[in-house]
Amino acid sequence: MTVITWHMLAPYVPVLLRVTLGFIFARAGYAKLFASKAKSAAAFHAMGAKSNWSVCMAGWIEIVAGPLIVFGVLTRASASLLTLVILRYVYAQARAKTSTGDLHYALSLLALLLSLLALGPGPLSLLP
Repeated sequence: MTVITWHMLAPYVPVLLRVTLGFIFARAGYAKLFASKAKSAAAFHAMGAKSNWSVCMAGWIEIVAGPLIVFGVLTRASASLLTLVILRYVYAQARAKTSTGDLHYALSLLALLLSLLALGPGPLSLLP
């Protein structure tokens, strides 16, 4: 009988990161573009955004890069774009007079994205 150890599962950690982050960002992008567009625009304006362009750009990046990450297609490029989106969000939150979002959540997502950038797409990816 073969005993499964943590060392045997270690190569699949990037797959777990990919699927989790991909769904989180795809859902966030969908919310920005379709579900709660007015709420997202208000939150972006409270952080200092001058137009709705930044809401649309962040939403489209998230809705496109999320599924790409899930399937392991251009994982590092997609994670790099999402890292830029999250860094912009963290910067805006730090400069905002009132906090409109969860800075801790954004920093956690940033840490997971940086981990995915360091580890790569993992063994179950379509196009690394």
